[in-house]
Amino acid sequence: LRKPSSIANWYDALNNYIRNLRDPRDPQDAATKNYVDTLASGNLSRTLRVPEPIPQLPDAATRANKMPAFDSAGNPIVVLPPSGSASDVLIELAKPTGSTLIGHKGHTVGQYLDGVGKMVFPGDDLKAALESANNGDTVIVSGDVTLNQSVIVQNAVQLKRVNGGRILWNGPGINCIRYNPPTKKIITTPVQFLQGYNSATFPDGHGLVVGDCLEAHSTSVRFTDLSGRNYTRGQFFFVESVSGNTVVFTPGVIEGFTSSEIIVTNSLRGMDFDVEIVTTKAPTGTATGVLLDIRCARDLTGKFRIKGNEDEQYGLAVTGHNNHFDVDVWGITSGYGQVSVPGYGVNVVGTDMRITGSGGRCRHVYEIPSGNVLSANIEFDMHVVKSANTPLFLYAAGAHANAVGWKARGSVSGSGYLIGDRTGTADISMDFFRVDDGYEYADVYFGDIHPYAAKVHNCRAFGDNARKNFVYYDCSSTIKNGATLAIENNIFRGPVRILQFKNNASVTNPTYTAIIRNNTGQAVAFTNRDMPG
Repeated sequence: LRKPSSIANWYDALNNYIRNLRDPRDPQDAATKNYVDTLASGNLSRTLRVPEPIPQLPDAATRANKMPAFDSAGNPIVVLPPSGSASDVLIELAKPTGSTLIGHKGHTVGQYLDGVGKMVFPGDDLKAALESANNGDTVIVSGDVTLNQSVIVQNAVQLKRVNGGRILWNGPGINCIRYNPPTKKIITTPVQFLQGYNSATFPDGHGLVVGDCLEAHSTSVRFTDLSGRNYTRGQFFFVESVSGNTVVFTPGVIEGFTSSEIIVTNSLRGMDFDVEIVTTKAPTGTATGVLLDIRCARDLTGKFRIKGNEDEQYGLAVTGHNNHFDVDVWGITSGYGQVSVPGYGVNVVGTDMRITGSGGRCRHVYEIPSGNVLSANIEFDMHVVKSANTPLFLYAAGAHANAVGWKARGSVSGSGYLIGDRTGTADISMDFFRVDDGYEYADVYFGDIHPYAAKVHNCRAFGDNARKNFVYYDCSSTIKNGATLAIENNIFRGPVRILQFKNNASVTNPTYTAIIRNNTGQAVAFTNRDMPG
């Protein structure tokens, strides 16, 4: 071989054979005759061959739903299959509309599939499927479906899953999926809502129809907390009938008020869910938004599994009436590496709701938070963990001062405050698995509104070496007439102190009223020695 030179930058074999060359391995290796002959023979044996050159087949659009054939010159063409032939039938069935041609029990397979719902597979556009769906439609997630854009759903669309379906949230937006029907109008003419009534007189031209959701607000203050925040009266209503200016709604008015504004939207009624949402993007430590927000919901049911990356402020948020669902929620702290407001795993506002489930690694796993809408008759049946490193002054589940008559059931474990009530109306019956806090914290915390109709009963408090208060009772607001806190029929194990009295608002001559009876087990003290007042 002649080596490359300044004149020719290649090896020159001078018309001689090169023998004993290895078969090629890398893309730029020289190929042997045997390698080329073997590859060509293998490919040729799998090819439809003719003895002379022929034109190529037409493009895909021309070939669609046709069969290959040959014209009088022997050149390839495509033709329609004979009508009714097996080929014709198979081509028709392979079309996107093929399922409508197969019968089943007096209907078509297509009708049955449409009744099940719209399937979304990995790689499909989940955002388009949800946002284009109509009332009553079902979107079904099959397998792991990545969502890279925020979704706003305006209709009552059910969301289900099969084959381990999960929504993997990886979008740049702060919110993942929000069910948020558009505002139809805002009524600013004052409307009087009388306590206990389920009808009211609306102004001329109100335009309300059956099925509307009314989010009524007012400037009527029912409580001001120590930070100066006002909790005002308001409520969600759902229109049942309209006769002139008289509108009948459900539920009835919890506490009377005169509205300052009423936001009117469609209600999202009768949805059933089976959904799992997992945040897959890396946390940043900056608070984001909500993974699943469902507003104006009525008669909602289903199961939810929510796992955040701890940046989210809310896991699952539901507002409305008569919603009953199960949820497992983890990793909601309003900024990874910190525990900030709100950090609610499950956030509910409205009336007649029952939530069962589990969770942990949230600022509060379950919460009733709203400051301008009153909630009532909400029950949490929970089995939750108050996660390690969560600040002790936070609680695993509780209610702010704009709720009336809520219940806590199930079990909770951890340190610090476990259940918090700022409504004065909690009904608590739970198992507490406690950590030694040195009597600085309690299983149940009462603050803000004085406990005027609260009951802690049929609880079991465990922790052989856990020094802890059972109830923290803060006299931090005006005493209501007939105020009563009932602590009864509870069982204690470990060095329990039953009550810790506090007066963080420095109320002059504070008064505490409690009924304590039929409690059994171990206790080291009845109250704290430094009881204020």
